[in-house]
Amino acid sequence: MCTIGAIITKQKRLLLFKNLDLTFHWDFPQPITKQIGDMQALIFPSFADKPGLWAGINRFGLGIYGADGDAIFNRTGPEYGSPDLIRWCYQETLEQCRSVKEAYPFLINLYREHKIGCDGDIILLADPTEAVALEYAIERWGLQFSGPGSYIFRTNLYTTLPHYAPMDTENSRYMSHRKRFETLFDHLSRKSWHTDVDDLKAMLRDHTHGPGALSLCRHGGEGEFYTQASNIMVYDQGKVDAYYILNNAPCKQEYEHLHVDWRP
Repeated sequence: MCTIGAIITKQKRLLLFKNLDLTFHWDFPQPITKQIGDMQALIFPSFADKPGLWAGINRFGLGIYGADGDAIFNRTGPEYGSPDLIRWCYQETLEQCRSVKEAYPFLINLYREHKIGCDGDIILLADPTEAVALEYAIERWGLQFSGPGSYIFRTNLYTTLPHYAPMDTENSRYMSHRKRFETLFDHLSRKSWHTDVDDLKAMLRDHTHGPGALSLCRHGGEGEFYTQASNIMVYDQGKVDAYYILNNAPCKQEYEHLHVDWRP
């Protein structure tokens, strides 16, 4: 379960952000730069020993995040693709596509080919000209687009496929989807595309409705979600500045900084 978003300024500068939340500990490897043919990418791996990412951006400015879905049904079994395969789909999309226009049909086709199951997924694709949030529940897709001078974000709350969302009054897990969505809107609607990196860091450390399972920076109790990694990526004309925290909550540690310059 995650918090994800993208801001595209009127000057086509792209800002991406993510908090990654789990109910169990995960050791996230350090970010890597990778080259496949003429494609170069900055990848935040999910695994040390196989393909799959939780955040990434390529030299064309295409970025990808996943937030996980939480549909009212859960499709599991050998006939369905696993969560590990989902992370491979993210990386394959980043390594093969140059823009949102190329990436979203490519990703949808991968999900269909591999019959991705589980309880759905929510994916964010963004480049310097447009962004799209894709909500997925087996064989069903809902898409929302945005362009320059705007922002788009998601928690684990289905908004374009609301009939697949569980009632948020059932428990703190479902209630958190809506509470975090409302907190994000409150932050981003104040400054819109004037938001900068410091604003995003403060937002990802936000403890409104907490600190606990309902806040953006999550500190859930036993069996609840808590934030284990945080990521901000800024793409501007072939350059990327990435700010990240691995294996800790953003309120407990300063962000590390990584600069990548893909300009000729």
